[in-house]
Amino acid sequence: MTVRGLITPQVGEAPIAYVVDGITVPNLEFINQGLHDIERIEVLRGPQGALYGKNAIGGAINIVTKQASDDIEGSIQASIAEGNDQKLNVAVSGPIVQDKAYFRFSANYQDFDGLMDNSYLNEEVDYVDGAFGTQGMLEFYLSDYTTLTFHGNYSEKTQGSNYMAFITKEALEDFSVKPDANAVGLDESTLWSVSAKLDHETDYGDFTFIASANDSDIMFFSDGDFTHQEASEDNFYFPITQVNPIEEDSSSVETRFTSPGDDSFRWSVGAYYESKDRKVSYDQVWDLTPTERLTYQDVLANITEDPSLVFVGEKTVQESNAYAVFSQANYDMRDDLELTLALRYDSEERDAFDERDPSASQVNETFSQLQPKVSVAWQMTEDHLLYSTYSKGFRSGGFNEYAPTVIRKYDQEISDTVELGLKTTWLDGKVWLNMSLFHIEQQDAQFTRLNPSTFTLENLNIDEVAIDGFELEMSASITDNISIN
Repeated sequence: MTVRGLITPQVGEAPIAYVVDGITVPNLEFINQGLHDIERIEVLRGPQGALYGKNAIGGAINIVTKQASDDIEGSIQASIAEGNDQKLNVAVSGPIVQDKAYFRFSANYQDFDGLMDNSYLNEEVDYVDGAFGTQGMLEFYLSDYTTLTFHGNYSEKTQGSNYMAFITKEALEDFSVKPDANAVGLDESTLWSVSAKLDHETDYGDFTFIASANDSDIMFFSDGDFTHQEASEDNFYFPITQVNPIEEDSSSVETRFTSPGDDSFRWSVGAYYESKDRKVSYDQVWDLTPTERLTYQDVLANITEDPSLVFVGEKTVQESNAYAVFSQANYDMRDDLELTLALRYDSEERDAFDERDPSASQVNETFSQLQPKVSVAWQMTEDHLLYSTYSKGFRSGGFNEYAPTVIRKYDQEISDTVELGLKTTWLDGKVWLNMSLFHIEQQDAQFTRLNPSTFTLENLNIDEVAIDGFELEMSASITDNISIN
C-alpha cells in the first residue's frame, strides 16, 4: 500500500488507517477479509492522524457496509471469469420487530484456478481454493434517542503465496520471466472481528461509544530460494523453503461527544484505547528434493521424520497498549469560509521478546506524538471550493527480530504535510474536477531491507525524506449509464 509516496515497509505497518463501519482494524491483513455487501468506500489522502491517530500518515480507507432495510429484501450475485474464477455473494435484510430491531446478513464464496503460470511445475500459483466469508449486523432502537448496533464478520481463505522468480542481473528488464520454483506457495488465513456501537442523542450533542475485538491467524509457506535448482553456487548451496505463521488479536474502545451540526461553531472530543498481542514465527526448512514438486504437507511430513531439517528462526512475542485523546473544532468565519482545528495525542507502549532467549531479547519502548491539523476552506462559488491544510502524522516505531547482526529497534516516523487544493463541479454536477498540490517532509522514514547475514527482512530509518506531488482527478457522467473517470 503506497499513498502519496509514503510506503508500507515489508515488515512494518501501512501508512493508512483502515476503517470498517467506524472501527479501525489493527493491521492491513484485514483488507483481505473478503468484505462484501458494501455501501461505499471512501479514500482520504494526506495525513489523517488528528482524526484516526497513529499510522494514518498517508491517509485513510473508510468502508461503510450496507445498513439494514425497513422491508425484507435479499440479493444473489454470481460471476464467472477467466481462470475459472467463480464468485457467489448472497445477502438478506429486514426488520425483526418493526421500528425496534433490524438485521442484515451476507455471505460470499470464491474459487479460482489462477492466471499466473509456474513454468517449471506447469500449474497456476495465484489460485484461491474455496475462500468464504460471512458478515452480519443487528440494530436495536432502544428509544427515540438511543441506538445499539452490533457488527461481526468471519472469513477463511486458502490461496497461493510468494510466487516470485529468481533472476540474474542481466534479466532485470526481462518481464517475460515466470516463477519456476519447485515449492507451491500457500497462504492460509482465518480472520474475524466483532463490534458494538452505542449512539445516544441529547439536546447538547451526540454521544458515541464503540468496543471491538479482532483476531487474525495467518500462515505463509513458500520456496526460500525461489528456484528448482540443486544445491549450487547459483543459489548459495542452500535450497530451502520458508514457514511464517503470524497470529494477532486486539481489542479497543472509543468514546466521543459531538456538538450539534447546525451551529456555526461545532466541536467534538474523544478518547481511544487499544490492546494488541502479536506472535511471529519464521523458520527455514531444508528442501530435500529441490527439483521435485513440493507442498506444505510434504514439508510437514519431512519435518516429522527428521526435525533437524528445520533452521529455527524468529519467535517474536509482542504486546502493545495504546491510548489517545483528541478534539476537533469547526468555525464558520463567514457563510463561505470555514476554519477547522484538530489536535490528537497518541501514545503506544510496545514490549517484545524472542522465545529463543526471553531475557536477553526483552525490549520495551513507548512511541508518542502530538498531531495537529489546521485547514481553511473557501467556498468561492457554489461549484468551486478552495482549501489549504497543514497536518502532522506519525507512525509508531518497533522492533526487528532478535539476532546479533540485526538492528533491534527502528524509530517512529513523523510527517509534516502542507496541501493546497481545489474542488470543482461543472455542467450542473455532471462533471467534477479536483486538483491538489502537496509537500511532505518525513523524519526517520521507515523502509525495509534484506539483511544478508540473517537472510531476513529488517526495518530501518532514513533521517529525512521530502516528497512533492500533484494530483488531478476528473469524473464525467456522459449519459445516465456511462461515466468516465
